[in-house]
Amino acid sequence: MTDDSKSSDAQYSLSVSIKEHNANSQSLVLTVMDKHFLRKYSNTYTQNALRDKGLTQTADKLQNILETAASNHNKKKGWDLRYGYHKNTSKTDTIDRLAIHLTASESSSLRKEPRSGDTLYIILSIQEEYFSVDTQFRLHEIDKPKKTKRRTLSNAPKPIGIHFASPSTPSFPLNSDEAQKIEDLKAKIKSLTRDNQVLKRKVEKLESTSGKKQKKMDSEREMRLQANKERFWLKQKLERLQKAIAARLKILGVDFSQVEDITGALDMAFNVIQKLAKELQEKEDGFEDMKTRMTAATKESTELRKDKDTLTATLDKHRSALQDFKKQIADRERRLSVATHEKNDTQSMLTKQVQDLKDETESLRAEKEKIFNQMVDERSALKRELDDKRKALQEIQLGLNKAKEGNDKLSAESEQIKDDNAALLNAQSDLEAKLQEALKEIEDVKGELEVEQRNSDARKQKNQKLRKEVKALYAELTRLKKLLEKATAIEQQLKECLTEASELAINAANGRDKMNAAMNSSSSGSDGDEVEDDDD
Repeated sequence: MTDDSKSSDAQYSLSVSIKEHNANSQSLVLTVMDKHFLRKYSNTYTQNALRDKGLTQTADKLQNILETAASNHNKKKGWDLRYGYHKNTSKTDTIDRLAIHLTASESSSLRKEPRSGDTLYIILSIQEEYFSVDTQFRLHEIDKPKKTKRRTLSNAPKPIGIHFASPSTPSFPLNSDEAQKIEDLKAKIKSLTRDNQVLKRKVEKLESTSGKKQKKMDSEREMRLQANKERFWLKQKLERLQKAIAARLKILGVDFSQVEDITGALDMAFNVIQKLAKELQEKEDGFEDMKTRMTAATKESTELRKDKDTLTATLDKHRSALQDFKKQIADRERRLSVATHEKNDTQSMLTKQVQDLKDETESLRAEKEKIFNQMVDERSALKRELDDKRKALQEIQLGLNKAKEGNDKLSAESEQIKDDNAALLNAQSDLEAKLQEALKEIEDVKGELEVEQRNSDARKQKNQKLRKEVKALYAELTRLKKLLEKATAIEQQLKECLTEASELAINAANGRDKMNAAMNSSSSGSDGDEVEDDDD
């Protein structure tokens, strides 16, 4: 953030509010407070004024945009809001309908300190990928400091004890010349006031007629501006749709920008369909290969299961035989113990036989244990091999599922392409029919355009006549204004003459009173009174 933007954020505070007129009419109120110089600026924008400035968004969206731009302390890329003072070129025009008031050089030379007659300008610039705003707002000063009222003869305080008589009914005797002069002045004043009223009525009539014509011209201009804006908006929308469709087609490998007619577009679509059909055939061949490998793996797994079953059966047999041998040994030991109690003399022989049997059982046990260990090793090896086969089978199953999904996608895409191809063929036929209708409509429109051209020529001639009349009315209006100014100046001069005449009459009356007082006074004080009268 630059120093200039920091000072702007610290100096100005922007507030945006929405004013509701009725259910379908809203206006946007912008108010800026200059904190350094304690001045307040504001302006109100209707929906028509905002459209004239190129802002087609709703009032709520514009409020959010302006508040975001005003509170954009981190300076979002592409967003810029600046304030500044500049001399107001049109003081009478308070309605802000122009998008650009100041040129680039004027906007770069905006002041931070206000002067007399200045206007506050807000310059908003937003450049986004699918959204751009470049406009200026002109705000006028409100809550101006009250000026001290100057004292004039009409509102000046009158001295206490002195009462002036009205010139119409003088309370002192006047000469015949003075009375005649006052009567002439009164008659002139009456005739001038009468002429002034007649001129005022004429000026009011001229202003009303010119105002009606101006309103009509403003309404026609607004209609033309609205039509241009709608045409520009439709053009932008069509361009965006064309860009989106071109991007989707480029993803599929189709670029219609180089196609000149619909036959080339259909050929390109058929080429894409052939490519997709070839990829679909390759996927189907891979799917068949995976299927054959899957069947071979299932057969191998069934054979391994059979081998495992046979090994488990033989292992169970060996276990049962071992249990039988253990039972026989236990029976022989029990018999030997019984025989030792019964026959002491054959003990040595039986012990020898027991030893032989023990040796035999040990050899049998060692042999059976060796066989059991071999079976366990074979079983663990078969188990490991079975697990490996299971993993391979799972991988084959995953590959098969992926191939199925790819096959489904390709079949769906091929169906979609077939539908699109049919839609394109239908669209071609519809376009040919529409082309014929459009040719007929163009012929009809040509006739209407010729009629409209004749009407527009007549309107132009009428507008030229109206402009001439307006120019004549403006000339008459300026002449009447000059006459009115002259009349007001003469009226002011007459008022001044009347005030001077009344003052002269009062001074004359005072002089006569003093002379009578001097004649009635004593002879001793006459000299001093005469000196005082001369001093007066």
